[in-house]
Amino acid sequence: MLFRSFEAAAPVPEPGAWALMILGFGGTGALMDDPAMGADLPIRPLAVCGVLRCADGIAIGRLDFNTSGVLLVTDSGDLANGLMHPRAGIEREYAVRVLGEVTSEQLARLREGIQLEDGLARFDSVGFEGGEGANRWYRVTLSEGRNREVRRMFEASGVVVSRLTRVRFGPVTLPPRLPRGRWTELDPPMVARLQEVAAAR
Repeated sequence: MLFRSFEAAAPVPEPGAWALMILGFGGTGALMDDPAMGADLPIRPLAVCGVLRCADGIAIGRLDFNTSGVLLVTDSGDLANGLMHPRAGIEREYAVRVLGEVTSEQLARLREGIQLEDGLARFDSVGFEGGEGANRWYRVTLSEGRNREVRRMFEASGVVVSRLTRVRFGPVTLPPRLPRGRWTELDPPMVARLQEVAAAR
């Protein structure tokens, strides 16, 4: 199955370059070396020294513990380095389930900026998505990937995060029916689009 959310014309990606999108889950990167879960994967991702590597690919970024969602793996070192560089400013979008309601004052603080132990952090956007009672969903975006940043920002505002899913990384959006731990190959136009984004930084 090919993931084709990017339909515009784009240059052909560098020869041999490929990228997969995995619906990963938390740890230092994504998939654990579990034969029952990943027996049909063309690669065997392993978490090594905080960077997910496999026989032929490198993970672009990571997923924090107890976080699921989009994780990209590629064989292009230039693509991986370009997208992971702090100056890249790749927008990440998360679906966040919290316990209880987030007040308007707390939302304003999340947008304006919260001082964490490693510096000021703010969401580019944050909005209510639905839910009631103890479980309410919010959608947030930010353009950096510090360790546990989304959770720490909510926690610093007095809000407990009960579930966190990265639904988009740059132009790559999580398909609605991709099972956890499974993968989909990004088609050449999308790989080329990612290369354009990486080269522009």
